[in-house]
Amino acid sequence: MKKSLIAITAALLLAAGCTSTAPKGQAQHSAAPSRASLEELFNVSDFDRVMDSSFRQIPAMMQPQIQSTLEGVPVAKRAAVQGVVEKYINLMVQETNTPELRSEIRRSAIESSAKVYTQGEVDALIKFYKTSEGRSVMAKMPQLMQATMTPMMQVVQPKIQAFQQKYAAQMGREIGQAICGRNTCPMPRKTKK
Repeated sequence: MKKSLIAITAALLLAAGCTSTAPKGQAQHSAAPSRASLEELFNVSDFDRVMDSSFRQIPAMMQPQIQSTLEGVPVAKRAAVQGVVEKYINLMVQETNTPELRSEIRRSAIESSAKVYTQGEVDALIKFYKTSEGRSVMAKMPQLMQATMTPMMQVVQPKIQAFQQKYAAQMGREIGQAICGRNTCPMPRKTKK
């Protein structure tokens, strides 16, 4: 998430023509950005809405893995197994999309931005995001986020691992029930299509 936010805002600076006019090597307003200005930047750039969209896209992004898993399941049982897997994916999103994690992601992104941008650059970004072009760019951000989900998953991965440890056994039992009507059963070999 940090890397994608930095790349996104750097690209926007260049696209919007907000580069410094100071002599080479010196940025205008070279002071570090204030926390208040970074908070304003994240508010006008609709950071929280973009994060909402990113969390909503997780189930769709996991479909290839689900389909790969289903290849080893008898055709007649695939819908039931897919239902169980999707249930837990949705539960994982629900349990990881917490105010605490969202706050941690936002805090981390703001801290990273403070290390990269100057006050002048943050001011220019705020000005840009308040324009119709800036709002248009932000409307397209969910599409861009879909392409940058991997960096964000690095932040979320520890929560996902904790979720897996918490529910793996229960999910396995439910898949066993879906496949062979009992809590445990051997997983069949991949079926031919």
